Formats: sequence, structure tokens, C-alpha cells
Amino acid sequence: MTRLTIALLIPLVFLGLAALVAPSFIDWNAHKPRIAGVVARETGLNPDLAGNVSLTLLPRPALSLGDVTLSGDRGDSPLRALTAERLDIRLALLPLLTGAIEAEDIVLVRPAMTVDLGALASGRANDPLAGTAALRRLQLENASLRLIDEDRGIDIAIPEIDGRFDARDSRGPFDLKGRLMLADEPAAFQVSIGRIGDDGSAALGAQLLIERPATGSIRFNGRLGGRPGTGSGGGRSADGIALTGRLKAEGPDGWALLAALPPLGALAADSPNAPLALDLTADLGLEGGRLTLTGLSLRLGDMLAKGLVGVRFGQTPTVTASLELNRLDIDRELARWPDSDRAGSFAGRLRQASVPEAMHGSLSVAVGAINWRGQIVRQARFTAEAIHGRIAIGEASAFLPGDTELRADGTVENSAAGLAFDGKVRLRSSNIRGLAEWLGADSAAIPEDRLRQTQLAARLHIDHRAVALSKIDGIVDNSRLGGAATIALRSRPSFGLDIAIDRLNLDAYLAPASDAPATANMPRDAFLARLAGFDSSAALQIGALTWHGVNLQNFALDAYLYNGALALNQLSVGDLSGLRASAGGRVENLAGNPQFDIVFDGRTDSLARTARGLDLELPAHFKALREARVNGKVSGRADRLSIDADGEINAADFTLQGFLGDPFGHVTYDGSVAVHTRDLALLLGPYARGFAGDGDNAELKIDGHGDEKAARLRASATVNRLEASFDGDLLVSPAADSGLRGTLALRHPSLDTIPLPDGRMLPGPFGAAKLVAAVDAGSDGFRLDELVMTLGNSDAEGGLAIDWQGPRTTVAATLDARRLDLAPLVETLEREAGQEGGPAAGGGWPRSVIDFSSLLGFDGTLTLHAAIVDLGATALGDMAFDGALKAGRLEVRDWRAGLFDGAMTASGSLDVATSPARVAFDFRLDNGAVDALPPPYDGMMIGKARGDLHLRGESAGRSIFQLVRSLDGEARISGRDGVLRGLDLAGLLDRRGERPGIAEARALVAAALDGGETPFAHGGGAWRIERGVATTEPTVFSLDGARAILTGRVDLDRWETRSRLMIELDGPPGAPPFGVGLSGPLLRPDRDPILRPLATFIADGGFARN
Repeated sequence: MTRLTIALLIPLVFLGLAALVAPSFIDWNAHKPRIAGVVARETGLNPDLAGNVSLTLLPRPALSLGDVTLSGDRGDSPLRALTAERLDIRLALLPLLTGAIEAEDIVLVRPAMTVDLGALASGRANDPLAGTAALRRLQLENASLRLIDEDRGIDIAIPEIDGRFDARDSRGPFDLKGRLMLADEPAAFQVSIGRIGDDGSAALGAQLLIERPATGSIRFNGRLGGRPGTGSGGGRSADGIALTGRLKAEGPDGWALLAALPPLGALAADSPNAPLALDLTADLGLEGGRLTLTGLSLRLGDMLAKGLVGVRFGQTPTVTASLELNRLDIDRELARWPDSDRAGSFAGRLRQASVPEAMHGSLSVAVGAINWRGQIVRQARFTAEAIHGRIAIGEASAFLPGDTELRADGTVENSAAGLAFDGKVRLRSSNIRGLAEWLGADSAAIPEDRLRQTQLAARLHIDHRAVALSKIDGIVDNSRLGGAATIALRSRPSFGLDIAIDRLNLDAYLAPASDAPATANMPRDAFLARLAGFDSSAALQIGALTWHGVNLQNFALDAYLYNGALALNQLSVGDLSGLRASAGGRVENLAGNPQFDIVFDGRTDSLARTARGLDLELPAHFKALREARVNGKVSGRADRLSIDADGEINAADFTLQGFLGDPFGHVTYDGSVAVHTRDLALLLGPYARGFAGDGDNAELKIDGHGDEKAARLRASATVNRLEASFDGDLLVSPAADSGLRGTLALRHPSLDTIPLPDGRMLPGPFGAAKLVAAVDAGSDGFRLDELVMTLGNSDAEGGLAIDWQGPRTTVAATLDARRLDLAPLVETLEREAGQEGGPAAGGGWPRSVIDFSSLLGFDGTLTLHAAIVDLGATALGDMAFDGALKAGRLEVRDWRAGLFDGAMTASGSLDVATSPARVAFDFRLDNGAVDALPPPYDGMMIGKARGDLHLRGESAGRSIFQLVRSLDGEARISGRDGVLRGLDLAGLLDRRGERPGIAEARALVAAALDGGETPFAHGGGAWRIERGVATTEPTVFSLDGARAILTGRVDLDRWETRSRLMIELDGPPGAPPFGVGLSGPLLRPDRDPILRPLATFIADGGFARN
């Protein structure tokens, strides 16, 4: 039995060995046509078998074909081409024994497949299930898939596909599943096709699962069909295949899911770090070359979009979309782009994008709320239509923050460098400051009533190079503007402006100085780095500009900043209260040590008018200044700028030359100013008369050098014969020590006039003048210490301090004089007070208005002591004066001096803050010597006496005439141990006992009133002054044997008197008084002797009866 078994096995072994060896002796390449037919039948594709063919029988029969190419030349196949490194066909054994080749399984090793999406979408692939009739199993190992659409420029590659296809029989069902790589992420896929019905359709289920990270899945459930001629159910329509069903995509990170799907991955290339959950559902339909997504619901994070999308495929595809979004978070989307290159990213996308020429479509999008820049944009709408590479935007509108409505329309077209938009934009706002703050501008410093009503319209052009506004026409508050603006879209910030404004009140937009934020000085490098960090061009024209209260007409700026260099083509003002000014030039190397080359000029026809326009108050004598001009140049590097300027003011020429070092850093300077005038009167007005005498020339020169902390100054001036000099230091910081310190000296050989406080000039000559003082001036005021001055015979020393830090300037002066020569001043005042030859002699005081305005500008105190005050005919001895000026009221608090060998005290006030000015005074003279009175008062009737005078009064007026005419007050005088001159009472009384005739008696009385003198022991009386008229109560002097009684009035307005001095004799009884009537000028009145009553009394024997 064993031998039989072995005998049977030996042939079987040899048979097996023959089966293994025999195929090696067969040339299978000779059977390629037959094998190609099998492959074509099984796949529906035309094979090209370029490699060798081999056959193995164990463990199961299989053909291996190397270097295989399969092409879809048949018009109903979307497969354009397939190449494989090797194709293995596993054969059915029994058919092979009969000589038939029947494939049970096909394995493609490293196949590369190309699918024509255009054929699939357009319906040229009439039967998508073609080629599955006999195929049971297909396995792919490390395959790659390429999806193309030449008409639309689509070319997508999907690598590393491993999968398996299984079919129960030729009518299905079919199952395809496997794994692939999408955007470097592993994914699993599965496609299930149900049994093919009679109409050629089948149920279709598809699923794609992205595995790492677990970002989501895409599922489809529906029906697929496509054999021609059916046209019912879910099968093929007359125009191509039909696909209907429900599409659903979901995942915890929607952006990551999109990133894994070509070609949608480009949309999510810069997806944000924070994931957004995705949930998409839609009814998908593909029929007759038309794809529709209806009932579309897309939720991405908190955004929900609903609507429909339709695509009609063909030679010219058409896309239609209508979507409504509840909200859109732009802030979140912008966070995807780095801040440093958002402009570049936007420009790059515009440059790379294009509108497909072979695509038509329409889009309508409405968004309820958009979160942008931290606020909400409401009711955004966008409608557009695309045709032949051109998008017509019918509406782009939204309500922006700040109650602002924005609308735009226009077209988007392809250009040589990418997409370009050209259209119109309109903006209307009732709170433009709210819009500005939303855009990042700080408007806190702008008053609340500004930046309100705004209307703007413009042409808008956007491409990858720039965003440009042209034909701007709008109104902002009360200003109308027009022009153009451009922002370049590149990594280096660039912008351009060409704006014209009819009027602009810039002050209305500036915060008060007290509210302005305090800012430190920006270092030069930081400031210049900012300028060098961007490019710009600016052309600005303003018809009427108000800035810091100054009105400028026809303001113009034309400048260009490029690559760290500034070209100032024009900076000009057409009219600033008569001033015309301009500047121009270049500044190179802003980022390093800038190189300046700037010229400037200015000219005015009326310097006084220009000063008023600049809110500068010139002294009255400067208001006649007319023409002025200045021309100059600034050149050199910033660390040492050369300044060279010259100009003219009326008849004065001036030059400025020097160097300014590092104006943005540690400032240094070294230069000089020189001024020369040919007509001093044009510069100094009436003050020039005080320096006249040797011509009309004046010279001023200032030399200085220093830095931002301190400077050494040396100044000299010559004004006709007046010489002035200063030598000292100017300290700038620290603030507590800042100021001007040095020595001031003034000299004049002979002053002819001196200015009075009311602007009048006091005529001289006064003699030589000299002043030397130590100056200490700061931001709060200045002091003159160690002050020594002489004027003619006057000399004084002391100090002067002026403080202008408070609300009003204050002046405090303390002077100690050995001698003050005021004789010229007294002489002038006496003439004006009505002395002979003066105006009052003709019956009137000066009526010219006295200008006390100089007393309104400051407050002050004066403490003065003088050993001798020379008043000409008399003098004050050991005078002490203490006065104060406050708010226009001058108070003479205490004034004491020796006068007329007596003691004088006085006090009073002058109030110039009222209109008219008011004067009040209280004057006392105690124990004064009448004989010390100066002429012409020394010729009065009273002599050799000592007396007291107390005078009080007040008046108001604008001139001396009004002050005298309105004087009210009282006076009291008393005298003792004196004589009445012009009265010889003793000679008259010696004739008592005689009875002369009437003629002799008359001569006797007349002789008593015409010479001699009569002693009196005491006397006095009171005067009442009303409205400039002094009326005396009886003023009585006690004589030896008689009384002298003075009655009458003095009209101070007219400087006239009408009075009577009567002598009443103590005896004989019944003797009538006699005397003299006085009328006419006060100091030289006409005399009218009253003789008759007493002469008659004597002739009748009145003296004889004594």
C-alpha cells in the first residue's frame, strides 16, 4: 500500500513542478493583445502595456503587468489617464484551465490617476458606473489622484491613497473604502453604491472622516444614476447624470476641516488658533449640468448662514448664491493675519486673485450684525453680478458706529496685476467723532460740539497697489472739502492727500490749553524715525484757516516725503492780516543726521495790522509801522544749522546770522543779530524825541552762544546818543534757576525830553543820564539790584522788581536819592496850572484828555527817600514817600517832607479804573514860613508869618480842566506873628485928633493902603470849595488897633478872584471900615481901594472926637 501511495504521489509532484516551471518557458508578452482586451473589458479603459508580462500559478493564478497606462478615450468616462508601476490580475482557475482569462481581482501598485472634473460635471460622463459590469474587486496600493478641469484651471493632487473596491456582481451593490492623505492629514473614506436598478440609478452613501486631529466628517446620502434613456427616479436626465441627496459636514474645528479639503484649504490657510465648531446641512442636487444647494444652513461658531447656492456647469459656468447671516466676526478673521503685514496680506490676495473669465454668477449677502473693531456694524448688505470676468456690485451698504451710513457700488475687474475695484462711495454721519474713535482715532481732546454732521461722496479705486479716493466732495461740520486721498498697500506705510477746504476753524477742534494733555518732548531720533518710517505726499489748500485766534487766508501746503527725505515744495499763507509768507526746500537723511536746505520769506504792508491779526497789542507809537519784510535760509546738518536772514521794518534793516546745533537734541547756538534804522521816529514814535539831537540813526547788536541750558550774551545798542549794553548769561534749565542774569548799563550825554506816564514828553534839557544795575530776570519777572542812576543833578540808588507771574503784573521799587532835580517838571506843571503866560491866564485850563491807561496794566508799590527834592524856586527836605497802585487805584499812603521851613504831610488817591478818573487828597503844612514861599506867591499880602494849611478835596474828570472844575472840598488856614504888607495902619492911626479936609483925609486913607506893613498877632479862616469855586468864611487877622477881614471867592476854573479885604478900626467909635476890593487874575488882581466912608468920617471930625 505504501508503495502504491508513493507511486501515485510522484506523478503529482512532477505535475506540480511542471505547473510551476512551465509558465517560465512561455512568452506571455506575445499574449499582450489578449491580456489588454481582458483589462479593457474589466476596467472600461484602454490599456497600454509597456512593461513585461509574467504569470504565477501558486498560490493562485495571477498575471503581473509592469509599466501600465490606462486612458479614458471613451467619451463616457471621466477618467482621463491612469499609470501604474505594476498591475496584478488575479485569475479565476477553472476558466484558465479552459483557456479563458477571467479576472477576479485587480491590484494597482503605485497607480497615478487623472480624473476630468469637467467631463463629470458637464454630463459628458453618461454612465458613472461604467466599467463595473464584470469587476468584482479592485485594490489600490499607494495611489495618487489628480483632479483636473482645464477650462477652469483646476488641478488638485491627492497622494497616498490605499483602498479596496468590492462588488457582489455586475449590478452591485458596490463598496469602496480605504485611507488617504489630505493636506498632510490622514483620512478614512467609504463609498457605498446600492444595487443598480433598471433605470440605471442606485443609492449612494459617502463618508469622509479626517482622523488627526479629529476635526470632523463629511457625509452624503442620496441617489446616483446615469445610463442614457431612463430619465426616471434618480437616474439620468436628458442632459447628463443626476445626483440628489442630503449633504452634512460637521466638526469641532471648521477651519481645520476646510484646510484639509482641496481646493478649499486655501481659504483657511491662516486659520485662527481658536477652533470654531462647524455644522453644515444642505439638500444637494446635480442634474443636467446644474448643482444646487438648497435649504443651506451653515453654522460656524456663533455665525449662522442660511440660503441657497446654485452652479450651472458648462462652457461658461454660472454660480448663484443668496445668503443671510445673523452675525459675522471680522475681528476674529483679521486676527488670522499678523498685524505687521495686514496691508501686505490684503495686497497679496488682490494681486493673486482674479475673476474667472469663463464664469457668470450673482451673489446676495445680508448680515444682521458684524463685530468689527470691538463694535457692531448693522444691516450690512452686498449684491453683485459677475459676467465675463467683471463683477458689478449693485449695493454694498452698512450702518457703522457713530450713526453712520455707508454705501458703495461699482465694479471689480481683472487687471494686469490682479483684481481692481472702481466705484463710488457715499457716507452720511451725525456723529463722525464716534466713527473716528471706532477707527482708532483719539478724539477726546476735541470739543464735544465738533465732528458731528458729515456728508461725503467720492470715487473709490482699490487694487493691490493702493486704495484711492478721488473726486471727494463733502461737508464736515461747517467746512466743505474736496480732492483726493490715497493709501498705498505695501509693507512700508504710504499715503497721499490732495485736499481743498473752503474754511476751517481749527481752534474749534483744539482743547483749551489747560485741558491739553501734557506731553514730553520727543527725542530727535524718535521723531525723525517716525518721519523716515513712511512715505507720503500732501497737497492741502484752505481758503480761510483760523488757528489760535489767528485768521489765515489762502493757506497752502505741498510736500513730499519719500525714503527718509522731505521735499517741501510750498508752505505759504496768502494773507494773514496783510502778511504774505512762504517757505520751501528739502530735508535729506531724516533717519540719520538730517541735511536742511530751506528758504523762507515774508512781507506785510502793515505791521500794525498784522500784529492785530496775531492778537498782539503794539504800543501806540508803533501802530504807525507799515511795510516789513524778511528773507532767509536755513541750511546744513541738523547738528549745526546755518541761519542767514535779513529784513526791513519801515526804515529799519536787520540781519540774523549764526548756527543752531542739534535742534532736536542738545541744542546749541552761536550767532548775532544786528538792527539799523535810518528813521528813529518811525520805530519809536514820540519816544524818539527823547533821544534826538545827533541824527536819526539807531544800531542794535546782540552776540550770543550757548546751548539749551545756558547762553552767554553780549548786547549793545546806540540810539542816536543813547548807548545801552548788557553783558550776562541766559539760563534755561533747570526751571527754578532759569532766567537772564548780568549787568545792564544805559548812558546818554544830554537828555532833551523825558516821557511822562500819560504819554506826553517833558521838555528839558535834563543833562547827562546814566543807569547801571544788576539784572536778574526769569519767567516770573525780573529784578534790578544794585541800581545806580544819575540824571543831570539827580542821583539815586536802590532796586526794582517786576513780577508778572500772577494775574496782574506787579512792580515794587525802593529808591534812596541824595538829590532829585524836579525843577523842569514843576516848571511845566506851573505853566499848565495857569501861571502868567500859561493857558489859565487866558481863561482856561488844558482840556486835552489825560491818558492814564498805563496805570491800568500793573500793580505796584514805591518807597522813595530823598535828602533834597529840588522844585526850582523851593525844595523838599528829607522827603519820604510811600505809595501803592492796585487795580488802577493809586494810593498815596504817606508823604512827608520839610516844606517852607515847616512840616508837610499828605495822602490821597487817584482812581483811574473808573470813568472819569477820580482824585481825592488830604494835605497839611504845619508851621510853614510864609517868607519861604517862592515867586510869585512871595508877593502876597501876608509876610514874616508862620502858619498852618489843611486842604482836603476830591474831583473827577478826564482832563485838568474837568478835574479843577469839579473840585469839591475845604481848606483851613491860620497864621501868626506876621505882617500884612501894603497896609500902613500906624501912619493912619497917628493922625487921630486931627480934622483934615476931605481931600487930605482921602489922601491919608489912600496912603494907608499903599505901602508899609502892619503886624498881626494871629489870624485865620475856613474856605469851602464847590465845583471849582472856593468861597471863604470871614478870615480875620488881629492887628494892633484893628481887625483885617477877608471875604470873597476864588474861581479856580478861571484862576480868578473876586474878594474884599476890609479893615475895621478899634476906635474912634463909629469909624467905618476901609479896605480894598480884589478882582481879576488870582496872583495879580486889580485893586479897587474903598476910601470914601472913612475919609468922610475923618473930614467930619471923627478922628478929632477921639
